[in-house]
Amino acid sequence: MGKAIKEFEHESLLNKRSVVAYLAALQEGFSNGTLTLSDPHGKIEMHPQGLIRLGILAMRKRERVRLVLRFEWKGNGSANGRPWPLTVRAGRGADGGGDAG
Repeated sequence: MGKAIKEFEHESLLNKRSVVAYLAALQEGFSNGTLTLSDPHGKIEMHPQGLIRLGILAMRKRERVRLVLRFEWKGNGSANGRPWPLTVRAGRGADGGGDAG
């Protein structure tokens, strides 16, 4: 008998301030080890641990811009693969500050 699959999906149109609040909540969840996502249609609780694989996809096509963030980890805290360097900059221009990585 296989493990049950629990899936949560949500999509909404938000202003920038709301997106920042959700990102801050994700940051807090990763920091304290518990992420709970819910809306009127469902709920999922996750416990990020061990090595976490980060995937980023950024695209610009004419006036449409897409940024997709993906985080993956094993429930038992183990992970395969090697880390690759990443630089993320916030702000305007080449020296915008807010570097991470």
